[in-house]
Formats: sequence, C-alpha cells, structure tokens
Amino acid sequence: MGPTRLIVRDAHLLEGGRIEIKTENVINRKTGAAEHPRKLERVAADSKFQLQMKVQVYDLDESFQFNNKKGKEAVLAVVREALDLVQQTGLGAAVSRGSGQVRFQDLKLDGNPWQ
Repeated sequence: MGPTRLIVRDAHLLEGGRIEIKTENVINRKTGAAEHPRKLERVAADSKFQLQMKVQVYDLDESFQFNNKKGKEAVLAVVREALDLVQQTGLGAAVSRGSGQVRFQDLKLDGNPWQ
C-alpha cells in the first residue's frame, strides 16, 4: 500500500457540456406499471474534458513489480491498466443505466504521447 501515488485534478470542460435530463422509473413486476418517476441530470455524451493526473514514484517503488515491469515502469503500468478498466466499465454510480462511459484520448506522459 504505502503513500498515494496518483493525484487526479479537476477535469476542465473543452467541448459540449450540455446538460441533459434523463427520466427514469421503476417497473412494478406484478402490474407492469411504471412507478416512481424521477429525473436525472447528466452531461451529454459528446462532451470533452481535459484531465490532468500526476503519478508520484517513490524510492520504495524500486522493487515493485507488475506485468513484467519493475519500479517506475511498473507503477505506470498499473495506472495505465486502471485507465483501461475505467474505459471498459465506466465511471460513477449509474453505469448500468447508460451513464459514465468515458474514453481517454491523446494521453501524454511528460509531454510525449503515451500508448
């Protein structure tokens, strides 16, 4: 475990940002009737944000191993895998209802493209 290595800054809006209202309800399985309607606000799917993250690597990470990598490269591999998992699963509490899908684009590490 140890100290925190990943610092995630606020994501600043670049494009879009339109707020849409999504109406949901509960279906009563016995009667088939829609009950308890509610409205949720969410950011429209075409929105783009700029996000900055900082990874801190400590001396104690020199012996850390992950995916055949060691030290700093292993820490970065964990971060990369975490980002891939977020893309696969989503972000937030309403992923199963169609919210929270994200895609990371143009990733850079120290100003250089990060594959």
